[in-house]
Amino acid sequence: MLDHANLFAQAVSRPEIAAPQRLRVFSSAVTATDFRDRGRPSSWSSMVDSLAADALGEGQFPRLIVLAAGNTREHHAWITYPDSLSTNLIHDPGQAWNALTVGAFTEKIGTEEARVEPVAPYGGPSPFTTTSAAWDSAWPLKPDVVFEGGNIGKDALGAAGMPSLNLLTTHFKHTEKLFTTTNATSAASALCARMAAQLMAAYPQLRPETIRALIVHSAEWTDAMREMYLKSHAKNDYINLVRHCGWGVPDLEHALWSAANSLTLIVEDQVHPYKKDGSTIKIRDMNFHELPWPKNELEALGATKVQMRVTLSYFIEPNPSARGSASKYHYPSHRLRFKVRHHQESEENFLARINLKTVVEATQID
Repeated sequence: MLDHANLFAQAVSRPEIAAPQRLRVFSSAVTATDFRDRGRPSSWSSMVDSLAADALGEGQFPRLIVLAAGNTREHHAWITYPDSLSTNLIHDPGQAWNALTVGAFTEKIGTEEARVEPVAPYGGPSPFTTTSAAWDSAWPLKPDVVFEGGNIGKDALGAAGMPSLNLLTTHFKHTEKLFTTTNATSAASALCARMAAQLMAAYPQLRPETIRALIVHSAEWTDAMREMYLKSHAKNDYINLVRHCGWGVPDLEHALWSAANSLTLIVEDQVHPYKKDGSTIKIRDMNFHELPWPKNELEALGATKVQMRVTLSYFIEPNPSARGSASKYHYPSHRLRFKVRHHQESEENFLARINLKTVVEATQID
């Protein structure tokens, strides 16, 4: 029996030993063939979490790890799209908290034959993708983002893959042919790793957590995703949307630059959320950040509606011994969130309003 956890650890350590100073993003499209863990940490996903957080090195050298969510390859699932997306769940180790788990969406709807039509609509989740729709609420919201993964064609006889609905890529044996096609979350995770590498090249000083944050922060849901899952603005609808489509489709230009009349503020900081007091664990720290917005410019906006998006990206310190527990904190060690203080609100009133206890109760990325 293969030990996936140790094999993964070796795949990470060998290139680091060969070139320890090189910036890199680790990408893996290898997944288990089942989804029996249903969001619970496994030995494999726990190893991914430990490597990303650099648990053995006390967090000095964190790693950015991109994982494919796993694929739906069953013919009957393609026929029952999109209902089948809710029951075809993300494969191990895609439940890793610290990894950037990538699902698939598609903009490919042009088929080669007139009688064949695409299964997924333009901008919708790819029929190949998997979701965390049926996971317990204690486990993380996955996938984190989605990239192009291709589509499936269908006619009166059934559904099948088509080259015209796949992605074009180079062939690994160039002496045989120059190009071939690829699809599903393997292709999507490769596109995500490419974007991460481009961001690292542009901003080599940023931490892996920050690169991950830039990717997620730049993501937007497509109209098709909103139409399929956002029936109202209720919280459960948004959770359902994220568990199917992540936080949307990332945009490289938005991640690299402040674009489309928006301003991106990056803050890298440390926080120690808990402390041990005797035999009990108590809240220790919270960080305050003052946003450097120009007061005159804000006042000039008048009644104009302004949207602020905040992305928290951090690596948990995994506790593999608590893999079977559904507690919010037994495995992930901590969960952070943010609150916004009005400029006319005193710090004392703000602390009283948020009741401090709510500060650490959140999903991994808000």
